[in-house]
Amino acid sequence: MRLTYTNSGLSLLALASNGVHKLWKWQQSELNPSGKSTASIVPQLWQPTHGALMSNDVNESKPAEESAACIALSKNDSYVMSASGGKVSLFNMMTFKVMATFMGPPPTATYLAFHPQDNDIAAIGREDSIIQIYNARLDEVIIELRGHQKQITGLAFSRTSLVSSGADAQLFIWDLIGWEEKKSRSIQSPPGHPSSLIGKTTVQFHNDQLHLLVAHESQIAIYDHQLECLRLWSPTAPSENPEVCSNRR
Repeated sequence: MRLTYTNSGLSLLALASNGVHKLWKWQQSELNPSGKSTASIVPQLWQPTHGALMSNDVNESKPAEESAACIALSKNDSYVMSASGGKVSLFNMMTFKVMATFMGPPPTATYLAFHPQDNDIAAIGREDSIIQIYNARLDEVIIELRGHQKQITGLAFSRTSLVSSGADAQLFIWDLIGWEEKKSRSIQSPPGHPSSLIGKTTVQFHNDQLHLLVAHESQIAIYDHQLECLRLWSPTAPSENPEVCSNRR
């Protein structure tokens, strides 16, 4: 259901439809001196000596393909937080042991992201359009962020802000200090589409922390860190060249 590389680049973590996690590791060797992920070396499936598996609480009332599977790794790769339509689970990546389970549905967790500077803080997007800022060490919700009209489908942290996206095709930017809303806007409609879009929207920051990739079924777009659209590619556009967004300043 979900795949993610660890931040170190040494492993690949998968979340299967049955709620079980699988971890593959690239080992340092003569053929792979760096020990980094590579297509030329097959990684090894790894699990701790006690044989326990990291398994999520699964919502049995929904088919696996309809469950909102989501996963996030802390920046130091020590913890993984994930959900498969049931409770959210927090696991220790070194031992595979569960550290906490919380937030039993409804509502279901639909997207997860760890704070970039604090491995104890995570953002949890839910199907009821609310974002919870959760302290894993204290096992408590710090604050709830409200503004979206449909379920949360994307969360991306930079060093200074959190950007959220939803099935309402809206983008919100939140300050990391007081968690206040700084700005919001609807994604731009490309030519040939309704002026008001809806649908799953995902976001990801570039490494420069200044540019944001926004993906929707109608487009792939580049925004700046103030949510100004810079370039937009659409499958309905007559040319392969990206459109310069109409709201660019």
